[in-house]
Amino acid sequence: MSLNQNRVKQSVAILLPAANEASTIEQTLLRFSRSVPQAKLVVIDNASDDATGHIAAQAIKQFQINGEVIHAPLAGKGNALNAALNRIDADIYMTCDCDLTYPIDKANDLLTPIIQGNADMVTGNRFANHAYQEQNSRPFHVFGNKLMTRFINLLFKRKYADVVTGFRAFTNEFISNYDQRARGFDFESALAIHAAKQNSKVMEIPISYVPRPAESVSKLNTYRDGLLNLSLITSSYLRFKFKR
Repeated sequence: MSLNQNRVKQSVAILLPAANEASTIEQTLLRFSRSVPQAKLVVIDNASDDATGHIAAQAIKQFQINGEVIHAPLAGKGNALNAALNRIDADIYMTCDCDLTYPIDKANDLLTPIIQGNADMVTGNRFANHAYQEQNSRPFHVFGNKLMTRFINLLFKRKYADVVTGFRAFTNEFISNYDQRARGFDFESALAIHAAKQNSKVMEIPISYVPRPAESVSKLNTYRDGLLNLSLITSSYLRFKFKR
């Protein structure tokens, strides 16, 4: 299922869902433009009520970044990424949160196995070096992340370490038949299940993780989004088990 290794040049699109990230979006763009200069950067302004979209557009113009801003008025991370995937064509996609918590300078560590044809999806594992456990200030998030990972592993017979990481890359072929059921913060769980159902080759790369800047506010609700993930995982398993 991996991309043809004989391709001379594979296009890369970095999809950046951003809801009220005015304080961090410019630095996100600048760091990615330095780390992966050949990629197209796509900011998805997801129902923001601040200046996220305007700041992103200005940064793209001012710093001559290969990128664009698209608007996804229906709130939800899954909705934002689905909108981008339906609109942007590339051989390889990367997704990353725009809160500066992920090591953007290591983007090529995730892209390289895909470019070389060794993986269909590569994810950044925040638990490998205990980075997420040490840096995340909301302990229930750590517990919830591990719970989702174990639940998916149990039902779909996988050995994932960090299912809901917000830093990943995957091939066009891998995502081409994804059903786009996820609408919110269940997007990452949906991709892990999608990979399990079609026996895709997934690699998990250890990454660092740092706290978000004080002016950047998390949109994740521990209980609401935990239930959203559990619902998606359970319904996906039942559909898979009974072939519906």
